[in-house]
Amino acid sequence: MKNTNILILSGLILCGYCTQMQAEQPSPAIDRVQSKTDTAWDQGVFVLHVTKRAGNSLEGIQIISKTSDGVETIISADTGTIAMGPSCLDSVKDENAVAITLKNPETVTGDKHEKAIQIMKVLHR
Repeated sequence: MKNTNILILSGLILCGYCTQMQAEQPSPAIDRVQSKTDTAWDQGVFVLHVTKRAGNSLEGIQIISKTSDGVETIISADTGTIAMGPSCLDSVKDENAVAITLKNPETVTGDKHEKAIQIMKVLHR
């Protein structure tokens, strides 16, 4: 009986430890991207704004950055998609990064305007 109680107590302690370890692990970076929120990426170099997110589909996308001399660049698109970011290994996805694909984006830097068919921007937590 004594051995059974020790075994049960040990199991409960181990289970509590595992639960605590799982709770401390950060969620994937892709979960940070929510509708109508601004999120900072790459140590504050980029700010991502998304008006609407439904699964992997995004609407009203803006990626804003500023250079050290204060010049602001805004990449915007009406629609796009989001996926977990690529890593240096082709078959592995990086949970600390997101890949934003913007469809028909416009890039504005100062007075310069550029349009493209599609671009992908990888942002890191």
